[in-house]
Amino acid sequence: MKKDVSSPVERIVNAICNVATQASDAISSRSLDLDIILELIKGIGPSGTLANDALWQEAISFDTKVNGSTHNQLFYQTIASVQRAEDSSYGTSSDPLSYSSYASRGLQALNLYPARFNQHQAGDPAESLGGLQLSGYRYNLGASGSNGSFVVSTPGRGVQSFMKSDGSYDWSQDAPGYYYLQAASEARVLSITAFVNSMPSALSESGKPCGNNLSITTVPQFVAYITTVLSHISEDGIDIEYVSPMNEPDNSFESCTQEGMSVDKDLRAEVFQQLRAALLASTSPAVRNIKIMGDETSQIASQALIEYGSWLTPTLSKKSLDVIAVHMYDWPDDATLLNYRQLVINSSLPSSPPPIKMTEISSFKTASGIRAPWGWTGPSIMGPEYDPGISSALDMARYIWQWLALVNAESWDWWTAVSNMMPCSPSITPDCASTYSTAGFNDGLLYIDPNYATTKDYNFYFTKRYWAFKHFTKFLRPGAVRFDIPNEILPYGTVAIAAKNTNDVYSTIFVNRNATEQAIKMKLPGVGGNISSAVQTTDKDDFGNVPVPVVDADGIFRITLPARGILSIQFTTGTSAAGPKADKRGSVITRRSLVQGQKGEKPRDRKLK
Repeated sequence: MKKDVSSPVERIVNAICNVATQASDAISSRSLDLDIILELIKGIGPSGTLANDALWQEAISFDTKVNGSTHNQLFYQTIASVQRAEDSSYGTSSDPLSYSSYASRGLQALNLYPARFNQHQAGDPAESLGGLQLSGYRYNLGASGSNGSFVVSTPGRGVQSFMKSDGSYDWSQDAPGYYYLQAASEARVLSITAFVNSMPSALSESGKPCGNNLSITTVPQFVAYITTVLSHISEDGIDIEYVSPMNEPDNSFESCTQEGMSVDKDLRAEVFQQLRAALLASTSPAVRNIKIMGDETSQIASQALIEYGSWLTPTLSKKSLDVIAVHMYDWPDDATLLNYRQLVINSSLPSSPPPIKMTEISSFKTASGIRAPWGWTGPSIMGPEYDPGISSALDMARYIWQWLALVNAESWDWWTAVSNMMPCSPSITPDCASTYSTAGFNDGLLYIDPNYATTKDYNFYFTKRYWAFKHFTKFLRPGAVRFDIPNEILPYGTVAIAAKNTNDVYSTIFVNRNATEQAIKMKLPGVGGNISSAVQTTDKDDFGNVPVPVVDADGIFRITLPARGILSIQFTTGTSAAGPKADKRGSVITRRSLVQGQKGEKPRDRKLK
């Protein structure tokens, strides 16, 4: 790893705005010079003045010189406003808990969406980034009254609403969140969703952003609030693709650990219908084009399979819903998900089913340490556990496979990128960041020292989940067309996904949960196909290149799947390959098998997004 000879100011800007391409063996020891950023934050006074204003101005000047604009000036101002809000709500920066809470949110936003992210992608999507190449951004419209006295009990889970307690609007609220929304738009993120956890506290009887139950009489005001905010966002030149008007509607979150609102299953269709009518009535073409997703149900077996009959069919029949959004906090088994997929199909008749997006999951553990070859399922999986190793990564990879292959979902979202829920301080307890524990939570892909304000440890600690996730985010890009690889032709305990990306490069991802290596034989379609790369994640390898297998004259090659690992290969087909063919419904089939012994893929209706 080369020595960093840049100035402190340059390192500030790079830490905030840039993701550098780094070798996998170096990235685990990467530090973002957050001590410099925190040093600046510590100089912020109660009135918002910057004690070290000269250094801030130097950073802004450097950013302007490098990037041609003062785009990030708002970021520096945002740091000040966030810290002031944190100090007033939860104590001062000398309090490790509140300071850690603030920094965890800041780090999460920085890593999940660096401002220069998509500009790097414009060059070579496959190789120009060392990051995850995420393609979607979700913005919380907020429910916490801007001048209300009540805040949710978990720092960071209350978002300022633009609606004040008197019903008027203050567009200066939620400056930090709105900054990142603007940054996502400017960087041309492919899909932006505006979502709602609760009605604004100004509309609730209790005046709280939690413990609410949406009533039929409040729906018009609630819908008006959503469309008003969307219109304001549109006026700022930000294109929202989706709006989601409810979140886990079976739970009001009465404990107020976060924003929440229950919506009775018999009322959900009415919410979607009124929202559709309001969007179509907007004077803004951009708002009229916003698509609706829902209902972000938390569980499949106990909720979706039971409740969809009350609202999904009438909502679809009246064309009030464009995308089904759902969570998976009961970690359903394969049979349950196949039933779920069939329910969506049946509820859509006589039309084709809408796209499905799995929009939230995290914090899973393995019951009693048992990890069966086909995975562990059930609500009991959620709970405390810190597993940065390959076992948790293989669990995640198979969950992704479930939704893409069995449900035919077009996307799969992880809850959060960076967490401070590590049960230790690595600088105090060596190797704890890489050690399994029954404490902590598997809610992050990366972790930071929860006590870094004291330890001054500002490193990111990578988990194997990060690298497992990267196989899917890097090799299955938006617009890719997926092909089935039936489990029957694969070794027990192994699953696989194949897809053709928009650049005509095919990717196949294998997940092998067995304790032994597995041999696979594949045939490339056509003549003259070429394997461009092979990458694996194992207990020893993060995202390591492996030798490319030799293709014989018949286009056949053999690969060995690593024990308890993930292997991805990328290849192009020969010029005479028939390739995918669309049927009359626009779905996709293949004329050639990708794995030896396969008889052909079933039709699929969705591209990945």
